[in-house]
Formats: sequence, structure tokens, C-alpha cells
Amino acid sequence: MTDSVAPSPSTRPGFISLQPSYFTSSLYVNALREDIDALVKAFQEQYETDSQAKAFPLFKNIWKNHGWPWLHFKIFDYRSREKFLEVTLRLFVERTRKSETPVMRSLGLFGLYTFFYTQPTSATPRLWTVSHVPVPLDILAELLAMPSELGDDRLREPVEYILDTLVKAQVFYILPSSEHGTQSPRELPREVVIADGLNDVVTQEGMKKKGRPSKQARIKKARDAAANLEKWMVTGVGVVGGTTSSRDRYESEKGAMVEELEKTSEGREAIERASQRVLERVRRVDALAAEQGLEVGGEGGERTGLARLEAAASSSVSSGLLGLMSGAGNDLP
Repeated sequence: MTDSVAPSPSTRPGFISLQPSYFTSSLYVNALREDIDALVKAFQEQYETDSQAKAFPLFKNIWKNHGWPWLHFKIFDYRSREKFLEVTLRLFVERTRKSETPVMRSLGLFGLYTFFYTQPTSATPRLWTVSHVPVPLDILAELLAMPSELGDDRLREPVEYILDTLVKAQVFYILPSSEHGTQSPRELPREVVIADGLNDVVTQEGMKKKGRPSKQARIKKARDAAANLEKWMVTGVGVVGGTTSSRDRYESEKGAMVEELEKTSEGREAIERASQRVLERVRRVDALAAEQGLEVGGEGGERTGLARLEAAASSSVSSGLLGLMSGAGNDLP
């Protein structure tokens, strides 16, 4: 790093500051990828229509006309700015991969070079800057091989110059191969924001982290729940996941299945085995909860807890736990 001020929480109370996680989320990552695509499209259109145009001067004009120089002033908070710079440079690096088109690869390098070397160094107050760009070893190898893979001299010449400049300045901070997940975060975006009315955030692994729902979202959820409950109580029909389920239909189909299974000893044994497996799972959950000082089996009283499940599973009625909705297990001593 340079001698700029180290990242730290903002000391100015009352000012809004974007958190570092914003720059690793889909809100920023996807938007910047689209902006890079627009930059490449604008360059390609002019580059193909003017055979005399020099690639890098043309790129700089488009860079300025699209407002890219102002991107550096998007964030000033030191802690968030560090992540902002890291992610932005990484998104330019990803466009230099061998799987991209020659024009895309070249502009990915142009953007990396331009964004890196236009970091404000004389601003007051001083802004956080980076002096190295982390690049996995396999991606660096693709970067260094790029000039020999470009058939267009207009692209190859500036690419050779830029790579030579970056290597001599020791800008690249070499990481182990990308297959080992050496970049942080491992994948971008790390958080995927979905518009479901509850401000939910989904991580790259697919785990949903609940944000604080808005007041309007809470009111709507409560009204929907009340309406659905009322509908169930009046008609016996509830809406779950956008589909209509009927208790009467469930009872009818379940009864037909149980009746068919009870015709053979194998069927009755299957019901018993299933009941015992479910009961064993509930017992394990109840034991784990007890270790943490929680209650599971007794929360709803003895007629809705573990005791009732045990009574239903050991009942002489062969339907076992399948008979819970019909009152199985209620004959407790």
C-alpha cells in the first residue's frame, strides 16, 4: 500500500457511508459489469468504423465521455474505499481472461491500467489508494500471453506497452492459482440482493440472510397471513406457495393410501418403520434443544409434544403418525 491514511471507520457522525459489503454485492458488481459492457460496445462501434483510429487514444476519449474519471469520487470513507478499489480493479482483470473476445480482453487491460493510474493522490483530505493489484498466477499467465494472441496490431501495440509498464512497476501482487479460491471474496458478487419486499440478501452459497423488513412489508405479511388463516377456517382451503391445498382432499388421499398399505403385513410394517424414524428424529431434536436450555417437545403442552408422538407411534392403530390429524395420540393416560 502507499502512505495514504489506513482504512478506518468514519469519524464524522451523521454522514451516510456505504459499507464495504455494498461493493461485493450484486448492487455494485452487476451494475459495474454492465457499465464495462457499455464501454466496450461504444469502443467497438467507433473502432470498427474508423480503421485509422489508434486504440488507446480512442479508449481514453470514450472513458472520459462516459464519465469514468468521476468513479474515483464515488466513495471517500477509507474502510469502504479500499474494498471499492479492490473490487473495481478485479472486475477489469476478469475481462482479460482468455475466454473473452480480443477487444474485450484489450479493454479490460486498458480499464485496469487507466483506473489504477488515475487514483487521486493530491486530494484534500487524502484518499485511500492501492499500489498493487492482486492477480492469481493462472490469470497473470493469460495476461502476459495476451500480446502474442492478438492479431490486430492496433490492439497489440498498446497492450504490450501497458503490460510492460505494469510489470516493471511491480503492480501485480501474485496470488496462487484461482482454482484454490485465493481471492477475497472467492466469488463476485458475494451477496445477491433480491427484490422480495423483505430486504433479503442471498449469499453466493445460496444461504438467505434476513434483513430488517420495512413497516409496509410487515403489515402486508400480517394481512396475508390473517386472510389465509380465515380462509382456511371457513373453507378448509389454504394457499401455500401459490398453489391451493385442501385438507379434505389430503385426508381422502391419505386415507386411501393407508387403507391400501394396511391390506398387507409389508405395508403395515412400512408405516411402522416410517413412524419410528420420524419419532427418532424428533427425539434427537428434543435432546439437542434440552442441551441448550430450550424446549421443543413440550412447547404446545403434552397433547402436541413428544409424548403425543410416542403415543401415536405405539398405538394399536396401524396408521401410526399418519393419524395425528385424526386425533392419534390423544388418548394419553
